[in-house]
This record gives sequence, structure tokens and C-alpha cells, in this order.
Amino acid sequence: MSKVLVRKWSLVASLLLTSAFLTVGCATPREASQSVIEVPQTVEERLEGAARTAYEGGAYAGLSVGVYRNGDALFEGQFGEANIENAVPVDSRTVFYVGSITKPFTGLAANLLIEEGALSLSDTVGQILPGYQGAGSTVTVAQLLSQTSGIPDYVDAAVSASFIPYSREDVLALFSGKPLVFTPGERWQYSNSNAYLLGLIIEAVTGKTYGEFISERVAAPLGLASTQFADETLIVPHRADGYFLSPNGYLNAPKYDPLLPFSAGSLLSTPGDIAKFARAAYGSGQSELVSNNVRERLLSPVVLPGGLESFYRLGSVALLSFEGRRKVSHAGLTAGFTSHFGYYPDDDLVVVVLANGSGVSPHPAHIEAELARIALGLPQPSISAEPIDEVLAGDFSGDYKLAPAMFFGTDVFGFVVRDGGLAFQFGPSSASDPAIPLVYIGEDVFVSAADSEHVFSFRRNEAGDVVSLDLEFYGMPFSGAHQP
Repeated sequence: MSKVLVRKWSLVASLLLTSAFLTVGCATPREASQSVIEVPQTVEERLEGAARTAYEGGAYAGLSVGVYRNGDALFEGQFGEANIENAVPVDSRTVFYVGSITKPFTGLAANLLIEEGALSLSDTVGQILPGYQGAGSTVTVAQLLSQTSGIPDYVDAAVSASFIPYSREDVLALFSGKPLVFTPGERWQYSNSNAYLLGLIIEAVTGKTYGEFISERVAAPLGLASTQFADETLIVPHRADGYFLSPNGYLNAPKYDPLLPFSAGSLLSTPGDIAKFARAAYGSGQSELVSNNVRERLLSPVVLPGGLESFYRLGSVALLSFEGRRKVSHAGLTAGFTSHFGYYPDDDLVVVVLANGSGVSPHPAHIEAELARIALGLPQPSISAEPIDEVLAGDFSGDYKLAPAMFFGTDVFGFVVRDGGLAFQFGPSSASDPAIPLVYIGEDVFVSAADSEHVFSFRRNEAGDVVSLDLEFYGMPFSGAHQP
């Protein structure tokens, strides 16, 4: 038996360290003797070119992309194979495991029950699940939805080989007996256990299974014909297979009992269905299923100590700022699959990227951001590396303590001088964890050498000492104070 559900920060570090998508530097000017006539491309052609470049420059087995404005497809593209062994290509019908994009569906389901009066934001886990004896029994529904419960993540403890059966009780046992990571409502930390408990609450309140509720109350009313709860025992037409990339090529990803990811990551879907869901849930007046009250609550923040509003909202979805626009988004990562969607409500634009591959770059969040800029008529970031020496890099080295959030299991980011530059790692700088090289772009700002959508901005005091860090990780904002 092998441990295939590993710590999430390790997965992210792997994604970053294996990335080969970003080339840093200035483009070489054309020689004067060259004469090139450039034909302007349409938006659709630019979207297709960017998606194809991302696929060909990465190592996903298959990729499915959709870009939609006002409900109409600007571009839909499919690349690669849904099943390598049988040479089945990805097409518009291919359904992918979407991983944690399941969580916004769970968030909408819970909020529909709140609107009906069957559930309340102030209800506690212990009230609805009286058999739950864990330390999080006093955690509220609001804290589960907003990832502010302090309940530890069961993924950190889960071990699974292909299709070992799990029951709901088996999964609860992975975290219910553990102490809280922090006092509920005190901080923000992503934990799959929150969404898992929400799924159990939905079942307890409705008397239906989670899959039945999503099918009957969300997918059917919204016309999501390809969205369903994953069950490996059933025949699902056009289902993609998941893959890991190894030094020797692709490997089949394990297939889990659906009760392991459950309401935290069990859904199958397509770009078109996710776009319909996003517009219905977060776009004003787009669906009769989602009232204005529900929609407002889905994007409502919780206020953390110090008055900071969490970017992860009561709909179990992130509300971010992207190039001065609002962006509603969520990523997904499960064995053999990676995904991301972004909805721009002010432009009624949805971008969805689904892939069957794990540990591969460019990350779907990077692809999504690039496609969104094209659709919105915005320039891509121009990254030009600036020289940096060990003395300047040393100004930024050390540890930064996050507040009031934790990120991938830690509240400390470490920065070390390495190979004449600066490198970043999850956890303290004294640890021997993998370090991710950073590229200096001037004015105390760095980007990850793996992905330009990871931006590290350092702040100095009047004396010139570095005192804090602001990090944007695919638009998610985090701040930390430099530790003495």
C-alpha cells in the first residue's frame, strides 16, 4: 500500500519545482534584415494558440478548455488523450474529475438549504451530527463554508491504494479525534474536512445522499447534463482516466472509493457545465435556482481578527481581484487530475481548464489567467529579470509569519539565499524542504521561476529594513511579518 494522498503543500511544491512553462527575460528583437508581415489574429485564434501552447509546452495527457462570455462560447478546445492505453482523444464530451471544484457545488447546496430554513449559518456540527464527538463539534456551518474552523485536514492522514473501500465513518476517524489547529473563527486554513462535514450535514438534513442532492437540486435545474457524483463502479460515458507523470512516462493514477473525496472532491464535469454553474451561482439574474439572497451570501466574507475579510467566502469559493476586476474562482487537484475555473462577474466571462494529469505544469490556474487576459483584451505580464546579488537577496531572507491565515499547513514562509539568488519554501528557512527559485523583477518584487502568477512583494520600513511580505498565489492574497 502506498501513500498517494500526500500533504497538499508537497503537491504544490512539486508542481512549482517541475514547472518549465515560464521563460524569464526579454524577447530577442527581430534582426533588421527580417521582413515579417504579421496578420492580426482574432480573439478565438489567440485563445486557441495560447491553449495549444500550454498543452504542448506541458505534459498533460489531455486538456479541455472553455472560454464563455454572456453564456456563449468564445472558444472551446480539446487536446491530447482521455485514455492513453486505447488512444481515445479528448473531445467536447469528455468528463473529468474536477477535484476541489466540487467545493463550490457543496457550498451552493448548503446555501440553498439555508435559504429554505433547513439549515442555519450558526448551526454547529454537533447539533446536526450528534454522533460527531470530535473537537470541532462546536464549529458552525459558516466556519465550515469559509474554511475558518481549525479542523485538521483528513487528506494529510489518508492512505489509499487503488479502490480500497472507505465508509463515511472511516474518513471521519481520520480527523475527528485530532485537536483543532486553531480556535474556530480565529484564522483561515484550507481543510478538506470542512467540505466533508458539509456533505454529511447535507445528507443529515435532507435524507438524501450527497450525490442525489447535487444531481436533483443543482445539476438537473441548471441543465448540467455531464455533472455527477463520481462512482468507479458505474459506467460513465466519455470519462477521462487520470495520470501521473514519472521520469519514465505516464502512470495510471489510482482510483479512489468515492466516499474518500466525497463532498470535498468527488464530482465529474466538463468546462461547459462548470461555466453554466458559475454563471448561475455568481452572475446576477442568471438563474431562478439561485436567488439574489443566496448569491449575495455565496460571496459574503467572514471577518477575521483584526478586521481582515477572508477572500474565501461563504459559498466555499474564492473572491479575488484580477487586473482590477472581481474574480470568483476555485482550483482542483486530485489523483491524476488538475483543474481551475475563473468567473469574472463584471464581464460575465467564464474560463475553465480541466486536465488529466497531476504534478504537471503549466498549472491550469496559470492557463486560465492567460486565457482570461486574452478574452478581456488585457496584456500578458511582461517579466524581465533584474540582476541581484547575494547581499541584496540577503535583505529578504529569513522567516515570515502569516496572519491571520495558514497556507498549505504552515503559517511560516522561509526565504533562503541559494545559488546567488533568493529561494522560497513552505515552512521555516531552517527546514530542509524543497526550495523554489525566485526571479527578481526589481523594486523588491520577485516572481516564482516556476510561475509568473506567484508574486512576492517585500515591504521596507523608513530605515530600509525589510519588515513584511505580500504574496499573491494565483490571485490569493497572503501577508506575513518578517521575524527577527
